[in-house]
Amino acid sequence: MDDLPPRPAPAPVHREAVPPPAAPRLRFSLGVLLAAIPCLVIVSVLGLLGGSLLVTHSLPTSNEGSLELIGDLLAHPLGIAFLILPGQVTLIALAAFPAAFSPTAFRRRLGLVPWTVSTRSVLLLVAAAPAVQFLAVLPVQLLGLEADEQLEFIGRLISEPRGLSAVIMFSAVVFGAGFAEELLFRGYVQRRLLQRWSAPAAIAVPGVVFAAMHMSPVHALGVLPLGLWMGFLAWRTGSVVPAMLAHMTNNALGVVVALLTATPAEGASMDMAQNPSWYWIGVAVGAVCLVAGLRSLARETRERQP
Repeated sequence: MDDLPPRPAPAPVHREAVPPPAAPRLRFSLGVLLAAIPCLVIVSVLGLLGGSLLVTHSLPTSNEGSLELIGDLLAHPLGIAFLILPGQVTLIALAAFPAAFSPTAFRRRLGLVPWTVSTRSVLLLVAAAPAVQFLAVLPVQLLGLEADEQLEFIGRLISEPRGLSAVIMFSAVVFGAGFAEELLFRGYVQRRLLQRWSAPAAIAVPGVVFAAMHMSPVHALGVLPLGLWMGFLAWRTGSVVPAMLAHMTNNALGVVVALLTATPAEGASMDMAQNPSWYWIGVAVGAVCLVAGLRSLARETRERQP
């Protein structure tokens, strides 16, 4: 047995180094982001035309006719649906269709995952959204910028519907807008940008396009800080759900305040100066929630550090 030749050493196995996964490309996500506004314009026009044909069986032939037509649509449940829902369905489609073909799991790609911070912090930061909106709108009011046609239309949209039309309006403005807009801007787009860009840049770009989507310069200036705040929420909590809740909370409070301050002659007003005293109390409560929520996040961050 001792005379047996030694076994040859096994040949070394050469394994090719596996390159790290490439960083995701941003061109498609940015293209979807930039396509949002023209797509909204197109489907809004088609919705207006479709609603007018179904409700009034006619098309507007002048600016005065368009205003009268909008009044007819606001008084009809089907008209309300055609005015609001096509745009929201478009935003959901722009986010959901690309996410369905992503190698990342569908819900994770869109940020529909549990948040990574305490529920207490989430609730405080969600409750702070109206205070952020107020602080954003107040300079616009102090500068004396008057409401334009877009804001006047929003006032009519809130104050004129009755019965089932009012239910559809509230559901679409509060729940539909909060879900659809956050799903695209903070869910699909921002989560992709965060994989390549710094957090401030990834939050700012969708926030600016989100503000521009509102078409009105005055309205855009008012909602830009709110869009940045919801981007911060989605980034800091690791989920788009808190941003959706904050968006819905802000819109719900805005609708309620507009209805309470509406007058028979002018309808609902977007003017902060006309808001009742209880609203200012609500803003103060929101500011307290803002400070408490940020402090809660800071404390959680310190506790997680080794």
